[in-house]
Amino acid sequence: MRVALCQMNIAYGEPHKNLEKMLRMMEVPADLYVFPELSLTGYAGEKLDVNTEDARRELLATGKTLIYGDIRDSHNVAVAVETGKEVGVYRKVHLFSHGGENEFFKSGERYERFQMEDMSILPLICYDLRFPVGIYENSADVHMIVVIANWPMERIEHWLTLLRARSIENQRFVIGVNRVGRTRWIYGGCSCAYDPWGRALNTPHHHEDVILVEVNLEAIEEIKTQFDTRRDERFI
Repeated sequence: MRVALCQMNIAYGEPHKNLEKMLRMMEVPADLYVFPELSLTGYAGEKLDVNTEDARRELLATGKTLIYGDIRDSHNVAVAVETGKEVGVYRKVHLFSHGGENEFFKSGERYERFQMEDMSILPLICYDLRFPVGIYENSADVHMIVVIANWPMERIEHWLTLLRARSIENQRFVIGVNRVGRTRWIYGGCSCAYDPWGRALNTPHHHEDVILVEVNLEAIEEIKTQFDTRRDERFI
């Protein structure tokens, strides 16, 4: 399947402007489109009161399959849409207190699975990536881990290192989509996909772009047959 990593500069507090950009990006043919964290709204370390309902409806009307970021009931969320229907909402579990996120958002209470395009996806949002235990415990029955982010340039090496580490330790595809541009912070882009062996499927960069990667889900069965590390796990 073809996955589009939609690395975009997000206009702060302007959902319709961001929607227009997302629609243009989805003109590139793909099976699944993944957009960054808070892709409809942006984030600048302060409370943002903005209505995204019209933009949500227009995204549903595309009939596309996508994952995007939004604000719902004071939660920072990842939303899954499949062929015109909303099929899942994940509320960010780990809020980034160093950037004041815990002052403006409520934290989610559990991990979720998105069932879409005949596969199971574990969605994560930005800071979640730094907490490997919960990811490992919730990824055994998924095909792909999708991380949407607003990750700053100053820690972009952490981003790439952690994405690759999560792919190796969980033996799953990992898709990481980060924004570019700036608000209170400068964002580093470097959206990247990794296969279950930890091999990068694209070359990361820092500019706005639709990055296409091919994901062969049969690779998961291959690694389970050849080198399944979960079967040797011990809890002590």
